[in-house]
Amino acid sequence: WGCARKNYWLSHRQHKSASQGEPIEWVYAVSVSGLGEASVQGVANIGTRPTVKEDRRYLLEVHLFDFQRDIYGAHVEVEFRIKLRDEKRFDSFDQLRQQIELDSQTAREFFLTDDFNLKQQSDHT
Repeated sequence: WGCARKNYWLSHRQHKSASQGEPIEWVYAVSVSGLGEASVQGVANIGTRPTVKEDRRYLLEVHLFDFQRDIYGAHVEVEFRIKLRDEKRFDSFDQLRQQIELDSQTAREFFLTDDFNLKQQSDHT
């Protein structure tokens, strides 16, 4: 997911589907807590990064929106809010970057809608 200096690799652990025992290789909209009072929104990829041919490690990578602090070594909790798409291989890094922008836009739209729905629910209680 772009340049490692700009993104935050929060966790490197294997995730398995409870029902099938198969690795989950998806892109999600996520909320990350443990970095302050409010959670931080972003997008995450779980998988093997198929566009990076020489790297087949299974990783969780998280890109946080509008966040600039150095959090290397921080202990955080990643909440998977909604699946955006399956992980897939791109023919170029430029195509990958374009898809990340689309994923980020989709996630931001999800969070705007989700926040609106939560406010509506609390206004009616």
